[in-house]
Amino acid sequence: MPTSTDGSDRSTIDAITDALHRYTRAIDTKDWALLRDSFTADCVAQYRTKVLNGVDAIVAYMQPSHDPIDGSLHRLTNIEISVDPSGTTASATSYIDALLVHRLHPDGPTFRAIGTYRDSLRLADRWRLAHRTYQQLWVEGSRTILGETHR
Repeated sequence: MPTSTDGSDRSTIDAITDALHRYTRAIDTKDWALLRDSFTADCVAQYRTKVLNGVDAIVAYMQPSHDPIDGSLHRLTNIEISVDPSGTTASATSYIDALLVHRLHPDGPTFRAIGTYRDSLRLADRWRLAHRTYQQLWVEGSRTILGETHR
């Protein structure tokens, strides 16, 4: 169960946790509209050394690498959340274990990446990711199954 590092109420923690899971659900179901809805328009994301500015850049990065694969499972654990006293911004840290499958790829069939997400979120009509940093800890398999954008 996600925890609060600042004593925030359970409904706020649940709403922020849903925002974090919205991202993983969007990637795993290849729902690019949902992925777009997971971020603020002016978001910034850093995946390893790749910095993406704006939600359009994030979708343009993720869609061509995930569309061709057979499926993926992005699992979040050890979620810790801290809400700013204003109640409109929050930070979250979580562990990510991502398994991606591309059965017929010559370098496949799987690629697995484990690391940490460090997120900043903002509340408007709902909680959305405003800044995401992915710090990779370990990989197994060939990144080439994700195509050119992830090399």
